[in-house]
Amino acid sequence: MKRSKTVEESVQAMKLTTEEKKVHARLIQECRERERKLAQCQQESEEGIQVLLAHLNHLANAIEIIDQHLQEANDHLAEVILRHMPDSRIPHA
Repeated sequence: MKRSKTVEESVQAMKLTTEEKKVHARLIQECRERERKLAQCQQESEEGIQVLLAHLNHLANAIEIIDQHLQEANDHLAEVILRHMPDSRIPHA
């Protein structure tokens, strides 16, 4: 994505006179504040995404462990069922 100009870069590119800078000083200052707030929000968003990714990785690992335990339990249950099933009910190939 193309980088946007900063407020300072934009002000310099406009080549405002000292008088014009005085007239627009409040607006320029508001833009600088918004630029700082935007940068802070972007940083906080990035940190939030990193925390979310860490939690998702932890969740994925927990799901894999649960899946392994369920497979083991399913195998054990099948074994128990076969042991207690009467011979007449056991399928033979």
